[in-house]
Amino acid sequence: HVSTRMDVGALIQHLAQRLFYGELLSDQEIKNNVSPDASEDEFQAYVKRFSTILSSIAAANMDFKQLDAFLTSQMKKRENPLLEEQAQVLTKYWKREKTKVRCTHRYPGRTVRLFFLSTIPLMLLVH
Repeated sequence: HVSTRMDVGALIQHLAQRLFYGELLSDQEIKNNVSPDASEDEFQAYVKRFSTILSSIAAANMDFKQLDAFLTSQMKKRENPLLEEQAQVLTKYWKREKTKVRCTHRYPGRTVRLFFLSTIPLMLLVH
C-alpha cells in the first residue's frame, strides 16, 4: 500500500504519453510532476503497476464492458488491490483516449503522431 499522496490521473497521463505516444519522459520527470515527496520504492511500485494496467487495456483494445470486468478483478486482488478511485480515473482516461491509443497499436515499431483538424484525425507515421 502506498502511503504518499499520488496524483493518479497525472501519473496515468504521463505514463500513457511515454507508452503510447513515444514521449521521452524519465521516471524522475514524472515523479516530480505527480508526487515529488514519494519514496523511490513507492513511486516505482506505482509506475510498474499502472504501466502494466495501461498496457493490458491497450493491448486487448478493451471495450467498456471488458474494462469494467478487468478493473473489478484488479480491485478484488488480495494483495495491493486497485482502489475504486483509481479504477474511475483509468475508466475516464480510456473513455477519452481509447481511439487515439488504438491507432498507436496498429503500427508496431513506428511512432504515431495524431493531429486533429476540427474533428478529423490525421496520422503521421514516423519511422
